[in-house]
Amino acid sequence: MINWSNVTILFYGALGTLVLLLIQWLVSLLLPKLPFEVIESMQHVQQTTIDDNYQGDADIYNFDRALMEAELEHPRSTLGLYYNQPAALISRLLGSIVISFTITGWVLASFKFSCLPLLALLFGISLLLYPFMTWSSSRPTLKD
Repeated sequence: MINWSNVTILFYGALGTLVLLLIQWLVSLLLPKLPFEVIESMQHVQQTTIDDNYQGDADIYNFDRALMEAELEHPRSTLGLYYNQPAALISRLLGSIVISFTITGWVLASFKFSCLPLLALLFGISLLLYPFMTWSSSRPTLKD
């Protein structure tokens, strides 16, 4: 026998997840583009790795310096790099699923408003914010 309340939770949870993913896609379109110097440095590191002409840490330091200079000249210009990494994509997907199904469970009264769903919601929000947290912790700051 099919428990139709579970089908309702699955339907609305999946629908909510798709809406959250659509919003994230729209946000990714609004992010500033990477500066040319960063793209050039990233391609150089990739090419030297492919050609087996890797210069040790020097290539990584040059890429890191290009990221730092781009962020100092154009604030928030490197956010797109962190926002579209595979780990960030997986984190955002999992966060969307957790948030959507937790809110759906609350709305349909399948979950009581208690500590465990609240922790799940906070965990989902932290997964959604993962790209912003990594970008914020790695961007350069100037000391006054």
